[in-house]
Amino acid sequence: MLRAEVPARILFVHSGGQWLRGSERVLLDSIQHLDRSRFTPLAWTNCAPLERLLADHGVRSEIDRFSVLFDRRRPALDIANYVRLVRKAISILRRWEVSMVHCNSSEACQWMVPAARRLGIPLLVELHLDAKLLSRCVRLVHHAGHITGVSHHVIAPYLTDGVPSERLSVTHPDLDAARMDSIPTVSRESFGLSASDVVVLGVGSLLHHKGFDILIRAVATVRASDRRVMLVLAGDGEERQRLEQLSTSSGLAGRTIFLGSVSNAPALMRDVADIVVVPSRRESFGLVLLEAGYFGRPCIAAGVGGTSDIVRHGHSGLLVPPDDAPALADALQKLVDSTNLSEVLGRNLRDRVRAEFLAPAHTRRLEMLYEQLMEDRLRDPHVPSHLWYPAYGALFRHAARAAWRRFR
Repeated sequence: MLRAEVPARILFVHSGGQWLRGSERVLLDSIQHLDRSRFTPLAWTNCAPLERLLADHGVRSEIDRFSVLFDRRRPALDIANYVRLVRKAISILRRWEVSMVHCNSSEACQWMVPAARRLGIPLLVELHLDAKLLSRCVRLVHHAGHITGVSHHVIAPYLTDGVPSERLSVTHPDLDAARMDSIPTVSRESFGLSASDVVVLGVGSLLHHKGFDILIRAVATVRASDRRVMLVLAGDGEERQRLEQLSTSSGLAGRTIFLGSVSNAPALMRDVADIVVVPSRRESFGLVLLEAGYFGRPCIAAGVGGTSDIVRHGHSGLLVPPDDAPALADALQKLVDSTNLSEVLGRNLRDRVRAEFLAPAHTRRLEMLYEQLMEDRLRDPHVPSHLWYPAYGALFRHAARAAWRRFR
C-alpha cells in the first residue's frame, strides 16, 4: 500500500450548477472525511457556493467558468474556452504538484482527461448521474483511469460500452451520523399539521423527472378513503405552478403544503413525516432514501435507477413501477392502513442504512482507489491509452441512421 512521507495531493474537479445538492454534498463529505495524513485535497470548480465552503474549510480552491463541447444536454461550442481549460488544467496540475485527479462529474473529464494524460497523472471520475451515449463519448469518460459511480445503474452502461470491469466500481454515498444527529428539531404545528394527520413527504426539485405529479394523483386516491392524509412537498423548480394546479384539480387544495426550497429536509423526515416517497421517473441513487432511512421512516420509491441499491422491496421499503399512480396509491394505502408494516419497513431500512451507508465508508473506498491508481502508475508510468471503444461505433451507427432518416 502506498505510503508517502508527504501527503498525496488530490485535485477534485467539480462541474455543476450554482447550488449545493446531491453531488456537491457527497463531495463535501468526501473531503471532510479524507485522511489528511495521507491526502491533501485541492479543488477547481465552477460552483461558487461550493468553492466558498471549501475555502472556509481551508481547502485550496479556485473558481472558473466551465463549458462542455458537442454535448446535446449542454450544446456549447466554445472551443476557445475548451482549449483554455485544457491549458489551465495542465498549469494547475503542475503548479499545485497534483498526484491524483478526482473528477466529481463526467463533464470535467472532457478537459481533465487530456491534461492528466499529458502529465502522466492518474484520474478517477465519480459519476452521480446516468448519461446518454453521446454524453458518455464526447465527455471522454471512457478514458478515465477508473470510473466509479453512486449506483450499479450509473455504471452499467460503461460495461456495455466496452470499459473493462476492473476499471469500474460502485461507491455508494453515505451519511455523516454526527451531522444527522445535530439537525435542529422542527414541529408539525409550525406547518399547520396535527398529531393525527398522516403526513406523506416528498423531497426534491420540482422537475418532471422527479415524478411529483404521480405522487399528487396517488395521494388524492388514498385521501378519498382516508381524510387524515396530508401531502408535504419540500423543494422548488419549474414544475411548481403546474403541480399546484394539479393539486387543486385533484381535490387536495388545503391538503398539500408546498414548502419551497428547504435546508432542513432531514428534520422534516424525522419530525414531520410518517411516510417518505421518492416517485422519480429517473433516479441515479436516491440520497433522500438514506436520510429517511437513518431516522427509520418507511419509504416508497419508484423502482428506477439506483433506488433498488437501497430499498429491498417488502423488507426495507416498497418499490413500485415508475409513472404508475395507481400502484403508488396501493403502496401508500398499505402503509396508511398498517402501522405495524410501516414500523417494520422503517426499522429494517434504518438498520441497513446505519450498517452500510454511514461515513466515512464512502471516503475510505475512494482512498483505496486513489492508492491503487497511484501505485499502478508508479509501477508502469506508460499506461496504454485506449483510443477506441465499442461505444464509439454505436454512436456513429446511431448518427448515420439519424442522418439517413432526415435526408432520404
